[in-house]
Amino acid sequence: MTSTNDRIELLNPANESDIHEATNVLGESFHWRLFNVGCDESKELHYECLHAWVKDAAANGEVWVARRVTPDDEEEKTTIMGAAMWYGPRQKLFQTPELEQQCGWTEFLGKLSESSRNWWPYIIRESAAGVEDILGKDVRLNNWHLQLLGVHPDFQRRGIGRKLCEVVEQKAKKSGLLTILEAGNPNNAKHVYQDKMGYELKGVTGVINDPFGKPIVSYSVLVKG
Repeated sequence: MTSTNDRIELLNPANESDIHEATNVLGESFHWRLFNVGCDESKELHYECLHAWVKDAAANGEVWVARRVTPDDEEEKTTIMGAAMWYGPRQKLFQTPELEQQCGWTEFLGKLSESSRNWWPYIIRESAAGVEDILGKDVRLNNWHLQLLGVHPDFQRRGIGRKLCEVVEQKAKKSGLLTILEAGNPNNAKHVYQDKMGYELKGVTGVINDPFGKPIVSYSVLVKG
């Protein structure tokens, strides 16, 4: 009988194979619909978007993965089951134009329609402002922030998402810092993050008035620590 070994690990250093696999896991976890409106309804562009995000987090923040290791006669086979992008104090997504270029974000934006290309800086800015209105200036920037978490559908409902949070929650607690996240699904905010994981709901951002005609949901802002 073949045994498996599941573990939570930091991608450090992150190689391209792991970045590619983590990108696909995040895409599959949301059935490639998470950023559809900002990717011109294209799965290929959606992949490029998520790939740039994962690459930035690996370089400028932390990417934690749940990995299954299966022994083989010749070599171990590994499968990434879930991935989480975290940013620590004074870190945030695409902190500099140089990182946008290096991680492929600039190239991704160049392939979009004008509407989608203009939508991205707008939604990133307005989403951050909504969180700041609830938590206060620089609170998210000065603590640990979960940018994105996803578990492949084949491995959901096994506590993997919780473990990908706990590993950073423990680190934050030792440093006297908070962990902060935004949840677009109110059911997840209430039943997963609040009831099961002990997060406190601090508020809900208002629905963003989007001038580009794309649907935007509000976010529940949750804090632990």
